Amino acid sequence: MKIGLITEGIKDGADQKVYEYFIRKLRPDVIILSRPLGNKKDLSADCGDTASLLINEGCERVMIIWDLHPNWRDTVPCRHEDRIEILGSLHEAGVDLAKTTLVCIEEELEAWLLADG
Repeated sequence: MKIGLITEGIKDGADQKVYEYFIRKLRPDVIILSRPLGNKKDLSADCGDTASLLINEGCERVMIIWDLHPNWRDTVPCRHEDRIEILGSLHEAGVDLAKTTLVCIEEELEAWLLADG
């Protein structure tokens, strides 16, 4: 199975490495095409076009993973608002929502995994 992975962060950064490692622990046979999109604002805006490209590259499913409360955010986080923005981007790009999975990480998973020996 080939999946697309859209995350915050940079190419080969902590988010990408941790999520790929975790997914491969669950499904060792999976092929992952990762597309980090920078910060959460960029992810929300660009995930639709990126998901569309990943599906066109043969991904059966696209996972969009973001942090609910990144370090830089000053306002109270809201999953509902994040989801509305992401779904808007997906709709605008004409992405089949049945091929997407949205994953909101409550606390930064990579930091939690690094701290848990």
